[in-house]
Amino acid sequence: MTPDLNKILSIHWATYLLVSINVIIFGIYGFKNPDTLKLLDLGGNFAPFSLQEEPSRLVTSMFLHGHLFHLIANMYGLFYLGIQIEKKTGSINFLVVYFLTGLVAGITSLNFNLFVVSVGASGAIFGIYGFLIVETIKNNPKNKASILINFIIYLLIVTFIGARLNFDNAAHIGGAAAGITIRLLQDQLKLPFIYIILSSIIITSYVITPRYQVAYFESYQRFVSTDLNIAKTLNAGLSDNDFYDSLSGIKHLPEKSITDFRAIEFIPHELTGDTTLIINFLNLRKRQIDYLLKGLSKESFIYLDSVRLVSFQISQLPQIQYNLNFKIPSKPENINQDSSEHLTIVRQQYDSNWFETDAHEFEYFRIGQKDSLDNWHGSVEDYYKDGAIQMKGSYHRGLKNGIFIYYESDSSYVSAGRYYADNEIGKWENFHKNGQLHAEIRYENKFAYVENTWDSLGNQMILDRNGEEIYKYPNGKISYRRKIQDGLTHGFIESFYENGNLRFREYHENGELIKGVSFFNQTKNTYDASVYVPYPEGGYDAFYEYIDKENKMRSDSIQEVVVMRFDVHYTGKVNNIRFLRRFRKDYDEYARELLLNGPAWIPARSHGLYEINSFAEVTIIF
Repeated sequence: MTPDLNKILSIHWATYLLVSINVIIFGIYGFKNPDTLKLLDLGGNFAPFSLQEEPSRLVTSMFLHGHLFHLIANMYGLFYLGIQIEKKTGSINFLVVYFLTGLVAGITSLNFNLFVVSVGASGAIFGIYGFLIVETIKNNPKNKASILINFIIYLLIVTFIGARLNFDNAAHIGGAAAGITIRLLQDQLKLPFIYIILSSIIITSYVITPRYQVAYFESYQRFVSTDLNIAKTLNAGLSDNDFYDSLSGIKHLPEKSITDFRAIEFIPHELTGDTTLIINFLNLRKRQIDYLLKGLSKESFIYLDSVRLVSFQISQLPQIQYNLNFKIPSKPENINQDSSEHLTIVRQQYDSNWFETDAHEFEYFRIGQKDSLDNWHGSVEDYYKDGAIQMKGSYHRGLKNGIFIYYESDSSYVSAGRYYADNEIGKWENFHKNGQLHAEIRYENKFAYVENTWDSLGNQMILDRNGEEIYKYPNGKISYRRKIQDGLTHGFIESFYENGNLRFREYHENGELIKGVSFFNQTKNTYDASVYVPYPEGGYDAFYEYIDKENKMRSDSIQEVVVMRFDVHYTGKVNNIRFLRRFRKDYDEYARELLLNGPAWIPARSHGLYEINSFAEVTIIF
C-alpha cells in the first residue's frame, strides 16, 4: 500500500467503513429481491416494533436497502459527502453526526409515516448534507445563494422521485434538519455539549412519540389470530358434536376483538375506514357463528342459507387499505383428496320428470362439476326453468354425499337434511307449502323415525316420536290419519276420498307394512310391502339368469363385483345410474350396458293405487 493511499484511508476511513458495511450487508441478502416482510425481518424501522421492544431498529434500518438502485444512489451520496465532512470535522465527529442525524431521521419517520417499513441510509445522508450546506455557507458566504438554490432543487427532485419510488421523505427532511441544527449549534456550544443535548432530545422524542400505531397493530394482530382460529375451526371437517363444541368455544372471539379495537384511545383518520371495515367483518363473523350454532343445536340445515348469505356479504367487503397481516399462514390441508383431477363445469337440462333433455324443452337445469367418469362431483345446484333455486347439495363420484336443501319455486323450503353415500342419514326437516315446519324425521338403523310433526297451522301432532296425525279436507272430513309409536308407524293407517269413502287402509307393526287394501273405481286391491319395491320383469331370479347368460366378461380369475343403484321412473324407465361399488372403468361400463339391455322394470306402486318413482339396486359379479 503506497503512502498516499495510506494517507487517504487514514483521513476517510469512517466513510469507507460505512460504505463497505452497507455494501456487504446488501450483498448478503439484497440480490434475492427482498420484499417488505424480509426487510422487516432483517431489522427495518417499523413503528409497532421500533416503538415497543426493538428501538435498535432505528440503527439497523440505516444499513438496509430495498433494491440495488436504492443502494447505489445512497452510497454515491454517502461517499461524495462523507469524504468532505470527514476531512473537515474528523472521522469520529463525522460518525457521531452521521448516526445522530440518522436517529433523528428514523424518529421523524415514526411520527409522520403510518405503518411504513423504512430502510436506507438516506436519512443520515441528508443529515450530513444539511451539515455540509451550513458549513459551506459559513466558510464561503459568496456561494450562499447558489448552495441554497442547489439544495432546494436537489431536495425537490429527491422528494419527487421518492414519492414515486416510496422513498421515506419524512426521514430525509428530519435528517437534513438535524444536520443543519448540529452545525448551527457548533458556533454557540462546544461539541460534547451539542451531542449531549441532541442525544437527550432524541431520547425524549423517542419516549414521547405517540404509540397509537403500536396499540392498533397489536389489536390488528389479535384480530388476525382470531380470524385464523375461526377459519381453522370452520374448515376442520369436524363431526357435528365436535363442531358445535369448537364453535361454542370461539363464539366470543369476534365480540372480544371488536371491544379491543374500540378500546384504542386514538385512531388517526387514515385508519377509521379500516377500523370500521374490520368491525363490520367481525360482526358478520359473529352472525356466521351464531347461525351455525343455531343450526347445529336444532339439527336444522336451513340455517346454512343464512351462513351462505353472510359468507357472500363477507366476500363483498372492500379490501383493507393497511393490511398488517405479516403472519404467513401455513398451507391448509387439502380436504378434497381428488382435487388434482380435472373437473369440468357442466350445465345440464332436464324435463319435468328429471330426464336429460335439450335446451328447448327443459323444466329444470343443473350446474355443477363432473369428473373424468362423467359423475357429478362436488357442489351441485339445481334450478327451475326461470332460474329460481330448486336444490343445493354435493356429490361424491355420482353419489349424494353431504347436506341437501330442496326448495319450492317461490324459494320456500321443501326439505333439508344430509346424505351419505346416497342414503339419508340423521335428521331431515320437511316443510308445508306455507313455510311452516311439517316434520322432523331421523334416519338411523335403516329406519325413518318420525320425531315431531305439525300441521300447516303449527299445531303439533307427533311429539318426541309418539302421537297421532290427522289431516282433513277443507270440508272438514278426514283425509288421512295414522298413529306413531316410538317413532314408527304402528297400527292402522287410513286414507279417505273427499266424499268420505275409504281410499286405503294399511296395518303396520313397528314401521313395517304387514298388509294393505286400497279402493279405486269400485276395484279392491290387496298388497304388502313388496308393492313399494320396483322389480324386473320375471322377478330377480329371471334378471340374474339373464346376467349370468349375457355376462361375457365374467371369468374364474376375477373375483370382483359392481353394485349399481338406479332410479326406476313410474313409467318403468331406468334412469340416473350410480355406482355404490366400482371395479374398473371398462367393467363398470359393461355392467351399465347389461342393466340397460336387460329385462324391463316394473315400477313401485303407492298403496297399490298408482305407479311412483323409486330406486333399486343390483349386483353384477365378475
